[in-house]
Amino acid sequence: MKDIDKTMPDKEKLKIVSEDLANTAQQEKLSVDKITLMSQNQNAFLKFKQQYPENAHSLIVFSLTNNEFPENLAKKLWNQIIVHQNRINKLLGRDAGIAVAALDYLTNIRDILSDPVLIEKDKDQGITEIAVNDLLTGLITRDIFDFILKKEFSLGERTGKALSLAMIDIDDFKKVNDGYGHQKGDQVLSNVGQLIKKNIREMDTAARYGGEEFVVLMPNTPVDTAYDVVQRIRKDIETSDPEGIKVTISVGLAESGEHTNSPEKLVKTADMALYQAKKKWEKSSEYYLADVIYSDLKVQPL
Repeated sequence: MKDIDKTMPDKEKLKIVSEDLANTAQQEKLSVDKITLMSQNQNAFLKFKQQYPENAHSLIVFSLTNNEFPENLAKKLWNQIIVHQNRINKLLGRDAGIAVAALDYLTNIRDILSDPVLIEKDKDQGITEIAVNDLLTGLITRDIFDFILKKEFSLGERTGKALSLAMIDIDDFKKVNDGYGHQKGDQVLSNVGQLIKKNIREMDTAARYGGEEFVVLMPNTPVDTAYDVVQRIRKDIETSDPEGIKVTISVGLAESGEHTNSPEKLVKTADMALYQAKKKWEKSSEYYLADVIYSDLKVQPL
């Protein structure tokens, strides 16, 4: 590898590193398992560094993100990602994984990656199946959704584009589990997840938020347009019964704006709307849509 002068322009540095990594990556493709082992076992990392003394950190970060960084910067990022992973693990009470930690740190903390790609598919399918997607529904997990929400919210603020969020809850899901068993309940959850995914647009993001609750994020989308998306989802779920079990959903919908000026407030507004929708559903089986006013929440028929 050519020597990199600190005075070189960044583009020239990245070109040198890119050429070197392109050659190295053909010989050594790092899986999430191998990277995880090196993050937890210093001896494993030292052994790897002996193989690649000049660009060990660059290759690790390259394998995680598909982005090239000079070795000195990659070393700093790698150490910071490990520290960040420990913080996330303490907050979640479980191991979030090195790939998720890298995504959060490099996109939300450092804002280094504008279009992150965590582990190319031909390198390791495990990250897609385990860390990113909920195994039951096939939708993304709440952890990953939270990362995407922050990123899309920041983008919406910069561009002035509306961001809409729908909170979706299966009505009386406890009766499904109690009446048909948890296995049937899981099949219903899986079906609802697939129907949500089928009815959203390519630009939208759907996630399993927890239990029988789902969420759909709609960037560059005012609430009136989001309303149409939600209607498609609701009607498709109501008319579908592949397990012989009909279910309905309640929906809370909110749009970013003056009073929903943070990801947390956007979620809270949609959640409050969902609460109102559930109350109305219990009384009349009608569906309701939240107004976008955060400080004075109103509802109207969906």
